[in-house]
Amino acid sequence: MKRIYISGPMSGGLPDLNFAAFHAEARRLHALGCEVVNPADINPVRGRGRPVALRRGGGRRELL
Repeated sequence: MKRIYISGPMSGGLPDLNFAAFHAEARRLHALGCEVVNPADINPVRGRGRPVALRRGGGRRELL
């Protein structure tokens, strides 16, 4: 199974940190049979920011 990390803009004034786009792409990739690593799932609490996700083990190096 192919493992894919979704990346894209999550800041800069995007509504809801662009989570809707990340979740839509994750659904599409799951339907194609891929294992998906979605940063919107790693740090689902809005407003906590990237450093919290990295402390929780969501650093990209650990996921790949």
